[in-house]
Amino acid sequence: MPQVPLNRGFRLVPETYQKDDIPIGELLLAGASSDVKTWAQLFDEYRVVILAEAGAGKTYELEGAARRLKDQGKAAFFIRIEDLSEQFEQAFEVGSAEAFISWLASSDEGWFFLDSVDEIRLTAARVFEQALRNFAGRVGLACNRAHIYVSSRPYAWRPQRDRTLLEAILPFHADMTTLEGEQDEPSVSLIADQVTSQRLTTHTNEEPLLTLNVYQMTALSAEDIRTFAECSEVPNSSTFLHELERSNLYTLAQLPFDLRDLIYAWKTDQVLGSRLNILEQSVIRQLSQAELSTPSLTLTRMRDGAQLLAIAVVLTGIANVRLQATTTGEGIDPMVLLPEWSAAERHALLTSGLFGEPVYGEVRFRHREVRELLAARWIHQQLGTETNRNEIEPWMFRSRYGLTVLSARLRPLLPWLILFDEHIRERVIADYPEVVVEGGDAAALPLNAREATLKRVIEQITDPLASLRGLDNSAIVRIATPELEPFTLQLIEEHFKNDRVMFILGRLVWQGKMTQSLAPLSRIAADPQRSHYARLVAVRAIGSLASNERLSPLWRAILDSGGGIPRAVFAELVAYAPPKKASIDLILETLADRRATNVTTPVDSLAI
Repeated sequence: MPQVPLNRGFRLVPETYQKDDIPIGELLLAGASSDVKTWAQLFDEYRVVILAEAGAGKTYELEGAARRLKDQGKAAFFIRIEDLSEQFEQAFEVGSAEAFISWLASSDEGWFFLDSVDEIRLTAARVFEQALRNFAGRVGLACNRAHIYVSSRPYAWRPQRDRTLLEAILPFHADMTTLEGEQDEPSVSLIADQVTSQRLTTHTNEEPLLTLNVYQMTALSAEDIRTFAECSEVPNSSTFLHELERSNLYTLAQLPFDLRDLIYAWKTDQVLGSRLNILEQSVIRQLSQAELSTPSLTLTRMRDGAQLLAIAVVLTGIANVRLQATTTGEGIDPMVLLPEWSAAERHALLTSGLFGEPVYGEVRFRHREVRELLAARWIHQQLGTETNRNEIEPWMFRSRYGLTVLSARLRPLLPWLILFDEHIRERVIADYPEVVVEGGDAAALPLNAREATLKRVIEQITDPLASLRGLDNSAIVRIATPELEPFTLQLIEEHFKNDRVMFILGRLVWQGKMTQSLAPLSRIAADPQRSHYARLVAVRAIGSLASNERLSPLWRAILDSGGGIPRAVFAELVAYAPPKKASIDLILETLADRRATNVTTPVDSLAI
């Protein structure tokens, strides 16, 4: 596949997440809000740490950034951290040892991107530390004119310890950033600290610069996903993106590693399967590749081993698994769980695509949802007898002071487990309907289970005394499929005047492709007294499911209704309008209609 011109973003990790020496991966960093920067802005900084999850494409990004700067004639280098200790001359992936010597002899600024390509060789934190010390020794007195970017995993970065280490090994003095002058015959060596120069003077900055900033690489945006798909020769990328959203698979597409799986499925079948099918097929592909390298391992045996490791991670709360028996640390020892496996077999499983790249001799499941699915599969296999069920169900449903509460650790497994076990499914739908749509693949539930779930959720939404609060409106539509349409129509008639319920049911119609439910949604879209959220989803459902001939009459009805058009509703109309003169006329008429400013929420109305 050719180079993909993605415009990745980087979000500054807030100071509040850096006060304690807790791995950032254990915190809710995804909820942090700060401005997103691009590479162009990061190139101006001198000390940067970039945190990226496994499969996010950190190596690709750092190497690409080095190549772009090198192509601009700058001194830029992409260096393999694992080679710094012993083979410095061979560590350069972008740039060369000769170019490095030339930079040392100059007074130019340089850009260094330090990334671990073969992470399995970084067996301990001290190896990483020694590599950085060796690099610092090579750079020597030129350290202050070096822009240095170091990559790490969020769960491997210890904010206090690692920041202190980096600032000590690679110090940056904000009041002295460059060396200016010339030298007749520079004497430079790759041996640490052997750098001499003549007639070089320091240049002092007027404004102090920050020493070290820590950023997290953001997930792929919708535009990034489109670009990735087009570069992967996906036919009709717009349809692909639409199916990702409709099938609630966007979260799986936000890492390049997982996006490749989705693109493979789309190009093979021209359809995206269910979340359950997508994830299980991905598991099979990753394990099948490992199976080829170890003939003694069958696919079934590897899947059983992965399920056992997954439930161990969930129950203990220890995310890391040791790659080797000699590895020290708090990670789970796979030899205890898989004693009959050979060392080569355990290594083949732990280095398969199910797991991320090793960090200091330990690995983690690459994807949280895969881990939870595998753990749920393990529990389901143990529920075969009444004795086991009586022992295992209290793990999930715990009694506290006469009340039944869900286990916090096992709750994320329930949305998957209800797909496989009818008894647990009935109990969850009756008492905890919101859990059904918190994850898993609710669309794969039997029809009667989805109807019961939808009914219970709507009942709680309309009951002011119900305990259900803060339900993500996008979550309930996970049960959306066309066969749910008769029951959905019944609920639409029953709750037609409730805008909150209609917003949820409208999304259900749209994502479930329920074409027979569009008539009542047309009345909502054309009614200026309804909330603009309910109107928006009604227009979206009609625009995506109905023929072009149906959209123009709807647009005319909205204009003739005597009310204004919220900006978001207008945007939906334009997005689905066919490329015809009639559409242009409707757009111009809408823009000329001053009544558009008379809606209840002027911020969302058209500013004409």
